[in-house]
Amino acid sequence: MFLPMALVSLLLFPALGDHGAVRNAHYRVGRWILNIRTDRFADERTCRLSRPGVTYERQALVFHLPPRLDTTTAIYRIDDAPPVAARNDLMQLAHLGFALQNDDLANPSEGLVRIPADRLASARTVKIEARAFSHPFTFKIDGFGAAKVLAEKVGCPSVGGKVTSESR
Repeated sequence: MFLPMALVSLLLFPALGDHGAVRNAHYRVGRWILNIRTDRFADERTCRLSRPGVTYERQALVFHLPPRLDTTTAIYRIDDAPPVAARNDLMQLAHLGFALQNDDLANPSEGLVRIPADRLASARTVKIEARAFSHPFTFKIDGFGAAKVLAEKVGCPSVGGKVTSESR
């Protein structure tokens, strides 16, 4: 009996015909976007919550300034609250699993400023001055609390990381 070549390849290589092993889903809350990638074969789900210039990782918001800027002496202001030196958060960020710097001695921050999310649940705006007397960068983060609640509702309790069936 002669089988068509396409059928033979599907029988010999069944994984080539299985395109449904990975699924992607996207949700929006204002300008926040929740991307969920589910790998059914590995039983893993990766969730990423972000908006332009900001990502949510390990219980902190990461603000992306131009990578050439050294933000090790950055100061930020949440809404109209008093300014805070970003270095004041270093111990809490280390506890959350962030490296305090990278291997680039000229610019160990790579233009990133991380702020623990517990300070930002109801905030609308964060202004960051990368160095003294420089023009501040303004980031609108309104809706972050609602986006985080949505992430938990759709099965992403730890946004910014992998979720397996054991941790769901």
